[in-house]
Amino acid sequence: MSAGKFDPFVSEWISFSKNPNYNLIEKCLKMAQILEYPELDISKYIEKINDISNSLKAKIGKVKNSTYLISMLNEHLFDELGFYGAEEDYYDPGNSFLNIVLDKKLAYQLLSL
Repeated sequence: MSAGKFDPFVSEWISFSKNPNYNLIEKCLKMAQILEYPELDISKYIEKINDISNSLKAKIGKVKNSTYLISMLNEHLFDELGFYGAEEDYYDPGNSFLNIVLDKKLAYQLLSL
């Protein structure tokens, strides 16, 4: 590759990531689409995240205590929804793609905090 020429995927990612109209979730899903899952339906996963968010908001209500909020978040994600941290295949790159994390309910331990 000569200087000044970019891989089209890199160029697409740079353009997308600099656009302030997209939030972090959209950018994570777009990265998965560009790198590994070209047929990825981004709106489907945004809907999944919104569903998780809405169910958590309904559960939390008007709780203000941060320690209790974290406890409720952990209970909701791990106990009720079944998310967990990867113990086997820890270095599987699929554990970093948001769409796979949502499908398998499995992620790197750091992402599972």
